[in-house]
Amino acid sequence: MTDIKEATLKLIDAEFAKITPYKKGEFEKKRSVRGEAAEEMQVEIKGKKGGGGGAASILDSLPR
Repeated sequence: MTDIKEATLKLIDAEFAKITPYKKGEFEKKRSVRGEAAEEMQVEIKGKKGGGGGAASILDSLPR
């Protein structure tokens, strides 16, 4: 930031002052799915609760 001219830096600071920062966790979206994808997600959640390979099944479904 030392390479930026002072006038430009003032403009940048003024623009940042206009925004309202999100609170922690406020910007996170919840996932929602329908149909077959919802059923698959429920199976994965049950697998995670049971302590069995939920993460492995997700990785297996990704194309290589």
